[in-house]
Amino acid sequence: MSIRIRKVNSKVIAICGALSKHKEGDLYLDDSIHEALHTKFWIDFYSAGFMNVSLLDNESATLMQQEQDGLLF
Repeated sequence: MSIRIRKVNSKVIAICGALSKHKEGDLYLDDSIHEALHTKFWIDFYSAGFMNVSLLDNESATLMQQEQDGLLF
């Protein structure tokens, strides 16, 4: 799911990229970037004890683990 990151007044919001029209200043995140961020957040929340389900079998999570120094699961 694509996402647009947009600043409205002083707030930064995330909205659906497919269901919204581009406005100047938007940061557009395509499906692959959204998936990468989702996986990273899941890894971080899991390692901090906020999630009960690991994504260790996820190929992206494995690649992230290999690329980030000091990340332990």
